[in-house]
Amino acid sequence: GKPGKSRTRPDARQAIIAGVRKPEYEAIRTPALAIYAVPADPVWREWQRKNKTLFETGVKGSRVVEIEGAHHYIFVSHEADVLREVNAFLQKH
Repeated sequence: GKPGKSRTRPDARQAIIAGVRKPEYEAIRTPALAIYAVPADPVWREWQRKNKTLFETGVKGSRVVEIEGAHHYIFVSHEADVLREVNAFLQKH
């Protein structure tokens, strides 16, 4: 299958974001890869941008990949891109 269009109401998105605690990225002591779907929705896009910045500054030796037009289920919507990035990261580390 493939991901469908989001049916989440705007007020539900805000509630979800409000309930997310700040990750303890500083506790990660090994190189790490983060692959982010860049959402079209401005609320999610802003949340993703902030979280990406926290990851980049909190995890030393991190690699961040952003994929425009990808879905939350990025491993499904952009499988080839995800596999390429994971394999490249693993070969380097």
